Amino acid sequence: MFKQISKLWRTEKPIDDRMHWDAALRILQTIGPRLVPRRNSAEVAAGVAVPLKKKRPEDRAFEIQVRVLQYAIQLRKAVYGRRKLTLQDLPQDQESEKKRARRVSQGTGSAPGLDGATATVRDLIARIQEDTIRSEAQNDIVADYWNKLAFIAWEKANSENEVGGGPWLTQARKYINIALKGRPNWTPAQLNLARILTAEGNKDEALTTLAKVLGKKKEAKPDPAPTPPPPPDSDAIANMILKMAVERNAQAVADHIQRSYGALSKDTVRKVTETLAGKVDAGLLNDILSRVPIKTVSAPT
Repeated sequence: MFKQISKLWRTEKPIDDRMHWDAALRILQTIGPRLVPRRNSAEVAAGVAVPLKKKRPEDRAFEIQVRVLQYAIQLRKAVYGRRKLTLQDLPQDQESEKKRARRVSQGTGSAPGLDGATATVRDLIARIQEDTIRSEAQNDIVADYWNKLAFIAWEKANSENEVGGGPWLTQARKYINIALKGRPNWTPAQLNLARILTAEGNKDEALTTLAKVLGKKKEAKPDPAPTPPPPPDSDAIANMILKMAVERNAQAVADHIQRSYGALSKDTVRKVTETLAGKVDAGLLNDILSRVPIKTVSAPT
């Protein structure tokens, strides 16, 4: 049954599908008379009356969940209905709601007054938020409440054609930040966050958020192929000697080597000799290399 209600809640064709919201409300009223008493038709989106009697904690949590959903559906109807939803109809933030709960408690003379027949969804959530130690079920209800408000504020912003940081988008951002507090990877809130980011113009961040929801990771770019090391000097020197050997001018060849490579290490001389063995006259090669200065290696200290 809750799946059916969720499907009706998520519809995004407000003009044609208001009847679905009414259908969802009727379904909620049939879940269980003991848990969900009939509402007075005079109740409006500003708050749903929630008579709560002494009952088991799980029954109480279930009833509040139902009322939160009922409240949210009424708000969605108000987004597009004759009675236009205003920012004053909705909570501003958690702290202001807590203060509101304290005022109500003081006015009734006792905190349990918030559980009476005149209590609204806002009263109940504020009361839960005032609890120093809350159960996991209570935390879930509070997060779901703010997440639904974020969706409604985003939807209202769309209906008003807001772009960037209009008042409804600003409020939607406040709500979604509350919903995500302590549960940054919660999928329902992540989806709403992506909607809000898109409306704010942050499409890249919205796509990144959706990628997290889908469990996708950005494909890592392959490391660039390593640049091959330059050929050793010994190969270039051997090639130079091979080409100039026909001149048989040892001093000229040695001068060219020194100008291009400076003093040679003993290891370079050895490699050049091995490369040219049998290709260049040994006497000429000796004359050339003996005229090139050899690097001196300082003794270790």
